[in-house]
Amino acid sequence: MKKRLTSLEEQELVLQNIGLVYYWVNKFVVAPSNYDDMISIGIIGLIKAAANFDKTRNKKFASYAAKCIRNELFLSFRDKSFEKKEVFLEDIVKVNDNGKELYLKDLLSSSSNSIYEDQDEHIFEILINLILNLLEKREILIMLYKISGYRQKEIAKQLNLSQPQISRLEKTICKKIKCYYERGRLFKGAYFMSVEKDLYRVSITLNDNEKSKKEAIRIANDITVSKNSKRYKLEIDNNQIIIYMPRDSNSFPFLATIINGIGKYIANES
Repeated sequence: MKKRLTSLEEQELVLQNIGLVYYWVNKFVVAPSNYDDMISIGIIGLIKAAANFDKTRNKKFASYAAKCIRNELFLSFRDKSFEKKEVFLEDIVKVNDNGKELYLKDLLSSSSNSIYEDQDEHIFEILINLILNLLEKREILIMLYKISGYRQKEIAKQLNLSQPQISRLEKTICKKIKCYYERGRLFKGAYFMSVEKDLYRVSITLNDNEKSKKEAIRIANDITVSKNSKRYKLEIDNNQIIIYMPRDSNSFPFLATIINGIGKYIANES
């Protein structure tokens, strides 16, 4: 991937879209002492986007640049020196007002929705995006059901697995996420979830095969229509499926159904 700008047109793209960097850095709400460093990292992502943008693919530069900037910022969390408020994601997911630490293992071992309902929304966004982009499909489904309060026995039934298998997979999930910060893992970048007022917005990037994209869109649309609720909405933007869901833990089984249905059509999935 090119990291240098070789034309005036590429330089102009960077200048015209520099606001995207500030937008996404502000979404992460980084500590003031790290703000300038995160801006620099975001700019690197923007430069990569401008240097590698393919105009012939009929895709908006802003959409492509946003993805590159987000990926660059996510990768920066490998460095322990970057902190968000008082939270370090390597081990701790949240520190509450009473000073109590909430660890990833607590999320995996709890069946209570209340853990997720009082999460700082930005921390929760980062955690969900790590789950979606670091894990294999079956592991993603386990975590999405877990977030909704499903017990191991219920998750096992949903995925046609045994309860001991679910228990072993949960331990693997913890190791994978911790490994991301200690040694780094492949970050797919095929998913991105954000919180928009009272909704979750999840974008899923499909692979480039037109036939596969059409099939994935058909399956996702059928699942959404069968939900029979105006609170769940699906949109198509080039090679992305965009899902809008109510902002509550009960939305994640729906997302799990979508991902399970179109898994083989998602970019970077095997």
